Amino acid sequence: MITTTIESKNGKSVMHINSSCTGLFVDISYSLYCSSTKEHSVFKVGLDLNTSTPVVVAGTGCPGPVTNMLDHPHGLFVDENFNLFVADTHNNRIQRFQSDQPNAVTVAGFGGPVSFILNRPTSIVVDGDDYLFIVDSGNHRMIRSISKGFECLFGCSGKSGASMSELNNPQTMSFDKYRNKVDELH
Repeated sequence: MITTTIESKNGKSVMHINSSCTGLFVDISYSLYCSSTKEHSVFKVGLDLNTSTPVVVAGTGCPGPVTNMLDHPHGLFVDENFNLFVADTHNNRIQRFQSDQPNAVTVAGFGGPVSFILNRPTSIVVDGDDYLFIVDSGNHRMIRSISKGFECLFGCSGKSGASMSELNNPQTMSFDKYRNKVDELH
């Protein structure tokens, strides 16, 4: 069993779970979210509270494909309306959980409203115009939503590689505080 303790800058423990975090996110109300692939769940704790005991906000603790379950969740994003977006990696989809709702809506990938195949998505960011940016690791690409579906941004051949037009199992990306994409990481 792995125990993860996340500490603030002054050394105070702010979250304690019995597995590792594969994704972290802090929302606008200073709540910390942690995705756990081993627990198949997303945990949340308020950073301004005097507790380090998180609550489960997504997933059941068992892997599965139904709307209240996750299978190896990775990247997280929480928008201004406190909708939680989860890269549900082994289910090949992006799930959106509305605040305090146990069931999600698939917004991309397997079971989504637009036929677009994802292969091990690992990161999700929503920009200032509510467009989704997804790291589709197994397809070696980065994609984004557009008004009528999705388009590929980088690594569009679907092959791994080291040339300027190829990616090799990309994992994460980041945006600046205005949600402009600033970097993509291997």
